Amino acid sequence: MPVFVVSYDLRRPEPHYERLLNTLEHDLQGRRVLLFQWAVRAKGDARTLLAHLRPALIDAHDRLLVMDRDSLDWAGINLASRLEKIDP
Repeated sequence: MPVFVVSYDLRRPEPHYERLLNTLEHDLQGRRVLLFQWAVRAKGDARTLLAHLRPALIDAHDRLLVMDRDSLDWAGINLASRLEKIDP
């Protein structure tokens, strides 16, 4: 199973996101890497994992980025900048 890095910016204090935190920590057995970043193993691709996590967001302006650690596969919601717009 691939390892994904999940990063987020939440518009409300983190305790309001119990569902998201439970999904990352318990359902996916994730490990917190940084304050707002987790590493998880999951089946499928970045879009599949994003779809699994999306219902746990509660504010229309929350941001979520899922990246496969070992490939260029990624998916995001409400990103401040699109990754494909960043020049190499």
